[in-house]
Amino acid sequence: MTAMVLLAISTALSILLIPIATRLAPHLGMVDLPDPRKVHAKPIPRIGGIGITLGAWIPIAFFLPFDPLLQSFLIGAITLFLFGTWDDAKQLSHWVKFVGQFFAAGLVVYYGDLWVERFPFLGGQLLPESVGKPFTVFAIVGVINAINHSDGLDGLAGGETLLSLIVIGFLAYIVDDQLAVYLSCAIAGGILGFLRFNTYPAQIFMGDAGSQFLGFSLAFLVVYLTQVAHPALSPALPLLLIGLPIADINAVFYLRISGGMNWFKASRNHIHHRLLDRGFNHYETVILIYSAQALLVGSAVLVRYDADILVAVIFMLVVAIIFTGLSLAERQGFQVHSASGSSRPGRALVGIQIPPQLGNIASTAVTWLTGIIVVVGAISVSQIPQEFGWVAAVLFFLCAGSIAAKPSDIGLMVLRGGIYVATLFVVYLTINFPSAEPISAHFLSAPIFILLAVILGIAVRLATERTFKTTPTDYLIVFGILTIGLFGREQFAARETSLLVIYSVIMLYAGELALRDTDGRINTLTICTLLGLGLIGVRGIAEL
Repeated sequence: MTAMVLLAISTALSILLIPIATRLAPHLGMVDLPDPRKVHAKPIPRIGGIGITLGAWIPIAFFLPFDPLLQSFLIGAITLFLFGTWDDAKQLSHWVKFVGQFFAAGLVVYYGDLWVERFPFLGGQLLPESVGKPFTVFAIVGVINAINHSDGLDGLAGGETLLSLIVIGFLAYIVDDQLAVYLSCAIAGGILGFLRFNTYPAQIFMGDAGSQFLGFSLAFLVVYLTQVAHPALSPALPLLLIGLPIADINAVFYLRISGGMNWFKASRNHIHHRLLDRGFNHYETVILIYSAQALLVGSAVLVRYDADILVAVIFMLVVAIIFTGLSLAERQGFQVHSASGSSRPGRALVGIQIPPQLGNIASTAVTWLTGIIVVVGAISVSQIPQEFGWVAAVLFFLCAGSIAAKPSDIGLMVLRGGIYVATLFVVYLTINFPSAEPISAHFLSAPIFILLAVILGIAVRLATERTFKTTPTDYLIVFGILTIGLFGREQFAARETSLLVIYSVIMLYAGELALRDTDGRINTLTICTLLGLGLIGVRGIAEL
């Protein structure tokens, strides 16, 4: 089992589970109704946590070796998922939710024996167990609620967590800690599948079942990374790794206390509410918050071995600039929109309109080239691991069944998952088990992927909003690519790892663009996907 396989499986599971859960949401009472504090104007199913949590939890439980630490994580995660699902259906009080949160955190600390022993600013002196363990329990609960409270806009909590997971996975990779890498990839896959439905305007919300799981997972990984996997890291690094959610929840508590409000009563004083009140639209608000989070977690890579005071100063400086600037804008009544109704950032983000006819040619070329890469890769790679073969075989039959059956949303989601997995598998196999045939090896080399990226860029640039629209999720992908590009040459043991990530992103975007013409029928993309999955399945299982 590899991290790439885990990522693919968790993403596919998340994509497959969410449409099923969406149909059940009204019967379970898991629908988020509009109110004055919220930004949506119509009822939205609150079931994304099912895709996020189970999409990540199932492959972790099945494929990773059990020990007390992993057991504590899995039991804690499913406990929070159950409490969160209960809350999404019945709207529990915060005291009841605290029961599940403290149980999950206590299980990790006292059964899994994961706790904060190295604390910042103590000069290497270790915390005694009697102090470190209770502190860790409260810290985990705090992070759970920080992520939960950041879930206020489409894609926001999932995107912030994904940015943190990218850096956590990177820092774990450079010390070859498989547990942290695998957990990061599995949880990231659950988020990626969810974001497919949660990008503005959202079809679903994650609910407490998702946000509590993400907060718990993020807290677990940060403690594990800094205390166990990579103890050379600064003990203050969690400030940057968790980032903006910590600052926002503390700012919210300050505003509630200073205003004489209930600490735990929901209000419109989170950073996303305040940015919306300044006239930023949904897209701009999410991008601004992503940018702040990316700055914080990206800084963690640069100062990971530096003094605790430097880490803390960077965190406080970035946070001070953000919230001081926001407060000044509020006092001066600043509104980002002009009298015409357009915003300054919005005008910068909107491109020049070009007739889409030229884009149709580029889009067709993307579809054909993507399909050819999948088929040639499946035929020519020198070796296919057995686990790849079994996964591909199962997906082949699922995709074939979805095409043969009457077109449906679930069938299209199955097919989408098959396309994603097929492209990821071919990229991984091409890099790790290259073809011995010179013609195939040259075809599946960097120039072809660069050509695909260029054509893809042209197609996206000329596509109409109806056929293909960039979203804040694309920002997250670009951040991941930049992380690899900026730090990969220095830290990764082999250039193949950097190529794996870059080629995978190109192929996923190409597949997504090509999917616009796929509604469950047989076409170029579906034929190539079935061929690719079938070949990988047969060749992989034949290794037995």
